[in-house]
Amino acid sequence: MGDAFEAKYLQKWVVFADKQLVGIYDTNVEATSAAIQRFGEKPFLVHEVRKTPVPLPSSLIFGQPRAGR
Repeated sequence: MGDAFEAKYLQKWVVFADKQLVGIYDTNVEATSAAIQRFGEKPFLVHEVRKTPVPLPSSLIFGQPRAGR
């Protein structure tokens, strides 16, 4: 994430889906609840904007595994 994005959304929880920023929230619970209501079982990412990067597991980066993989 870029410096301008960090400055604008620092300590906020953001939701991404389809490579787009789709929501900004104050808490993890708010962000996750809204994402589940909006996207259901479709892939999305909830992430806290921080100055120090947090490594994400590959399952979060690349989405849910598909049957037969």
